Amino acid sequence: GEVFQYPPKLIPSVIQWWNYSDAWAQFPFLSALKNTMLIVVGVSLGRVASCSLTAYVFARLRFPLRNVLFMLVLSTMMIPYHAVLLPQYLFFRNLGWLDSLRPLIAPQFLAVSAFYVFLFRQFFMTIPPDYDDAARIDGASYFGTFWHIILPMSKAVLGTVLIFTFMEQWNDFLAPLIYLNSKDNLTLAIAIKQWQYMATAMFYHPAKWNHIMAMCTLISVPPVLVFFFTQRYFVQGVVVTGIKG
Repeated sequence: GEVFQYPPKLIPSVIQWWNYSDAWAQFPFLSALKNTMLIVVGVSLGRVASCSLTAYVFARLRFPLRNVLFMLVLSTMMIPYHAVLLPQYLFFRNLGWLDSLRPLIAPQFLAVSAFYVFLFRQFFMTIPPDYDDAARIDGASYFGTFWHIILPMSKAVLGTVLIFTFMEQWNDFLAPLIYLNSKDNLTLAIAIKQWQYMATAMFYHPAKWNHIMAMCTLISVPPVLVFFFTQRYFVQGVVVTGIKG
């Protein structure tokens, strides 16, 4: 009979590429990828739009209690996510938004991420106010100055926020786990975990560990590519936003 080998041989003699095709045929990759990308794009648009506008107000406009309000915004970073988890869930349940992507995207249009407000504000303060004065002399409004002057000069911090957002939302597990239930709405992180559970707890499921690892490899490829191709902008944005406080 076959001789038992210890330790077991874990590395095959040849690369078994068919694991990827078998996993692709079983795992709902395209559906989960669509949901994940919708969340990534929606959160990115909402976060950039709301946080950059809020940061511009704190960096350029002069109004009473500006610094106090900014410190109040920053203080929300000390509130644990789990402390607001239940109230948010009840709020979205009353709106009828459960099992949809709206609870994951809509709040980002309200500048709920104080960290990104801080990043934008710090970068905007490094831009000389002379540009604002010149735009105002030419008749530009505050929003016109923000849109035509400030944002085009803020590619470094915009890239940083987009990279952070992509990595965060691509790997997010807790929020989709709470709000998403149906199979058609699952993200990649939830779908692969559910697939793994079915493969280990329900023995009739056809998925195997080699298929699970193959699909995990495919899922991890986009974040790796994003990091390698954008790390220069990421480092530049982080360094510049910390120059002036």
